[in-house]
Amino acid sequence: MKGNRWCENVNRAHKSNNIIWNVHLVNRICWQSCHDPECKHFRGEPVELPEEIHREIDDFFIDCEIGDLDEADVLKRADKFGVGKRGVVDDEFADSSLDAALGELNLSDILPATCVGKGRVACRSESDDDLLSCLLYLNLQ
Repeated sequence: MKGNRWCENVNRAHKSNNIIWNVHLVNRICWQSCHDPECKHFRGEPVELPEEIHREIDDFFIDCEIGDLDEADVLKRADKFGVGKRGVVDDEFADSSLDAALGELNLSDILPATCVGKGRVACRSESDDDLLSCLLYLNLQ
């Protein structure tokens, strides 16, 4: 796309200025606009982004949401909802063979590909509380 000056507004290449591709990640569309004064307020027809880009966008948003979580707030909300309270001491169930088997477990064989990535598990959920519970569950394991 570098050096592309073809403008859909004037149906020709601009002589000195390049075009701009604007991308709306939430709506998954893009459109053309121009640096050229001749097309100052032009906005091209929206074009849907290719399907293979959608997963990368989803991964980006999940990474952003996880990165924005405040650990203190997550732990406070976990206490509020009783997440992670088992009522027993973990030491009572110490089993080295079980720990070894769990350590060798490959989650990519069990979970759908959309849940496993970059060496960690991410849960997708429409509800903030469900997402919080899932993240806490994974963190407490």
